[in-house]
Amino acid sequence: MFAASASGGAAVFVLILVVLVVMWWWSFIDALVKPSSAWTKIDRSRGAWVVLLLVFGILASFPYLFSIRPKLNAAKKS
Repeated sequence: MFAASASGGAAVFVLILVVLVVMWWWSFIDALVKPSSAWTKIDRSRGAWVVLLLVFGILASFPYLFSIRPKLNAAKKS
């Protein structure tokens, strides 16, 4: 019974890890493909964010996805 529980916990851990890695890569690729004009409109540096995403990985993905990306999308539409 304990072995089944441990393997279930491992599966949950792996699933969370996969989701976090996908989120990190999504952030990184999204930062690369956003137009330069959008970055200029929100007064942020694409290069700085790309470096932040590479160096800090998932930790930088959260502020990018929930703060910077919405601003970039709004700037892209205007």
